[in-house]
Amino acid sequence: MKFEEIAQMLIAILMLFIISVVGYIISGREELLIYVALFSVIIIFVHIFVKKWAAFMFDCSVEHKVWHVYKVGWREHHHFRKELPFGIIIPLIFSAFSLGVFKLMTLITYETHALKHRAARRFGYYSFTEITDWDNGLIGAAGIVGLLVLSIIGYIMGYELLFK
Repeated sequence: MKFEEIAQMLIAILMLFIISVVGYIISGREELLIYVALFSVIIIFVHIFVKKWAAFMFDCSVEHKVWHVYKVGWREHHHFRKELPFGIIIPLIFSAFSLGVFKLMTLITYETHALKHRAARRFGYYSFTEITDWDNGLIGAAGIVGLLVLSIIGYIMGYELLFK
């Protein structure tokens, strides 16, 4: 993993902690802050590493970053001057206006790239080396399934309040 991707992961962990902790602070449950911090780290790491494992199985690489938006319309001049980090702005707005009741977890996005040996290993030397939408969808679904399994494990272990 590159330094930039690690920095983006740390930003996502911090944002997940801030979004998750708002409801507990308002309700007066400050004793859960350590658990929320620990579970924020676990959730982001499971989500990212399950996607990286699935990409490895498809001979791809995955890069994660915070969700940014540059273009806002269909016309060429409908864009911002710089990319805005909507992965930080939108979840904070939803969490602040709902006082921590509605937690929007649209923090990170991912980009997949085919590795050079993908074509030779899977389909022969004269083949198409791009990633199909099906492969990309399965990589994204692997992250969701990994978090679903993590939430079931957390529910069985008795941490259902923090794994909602």
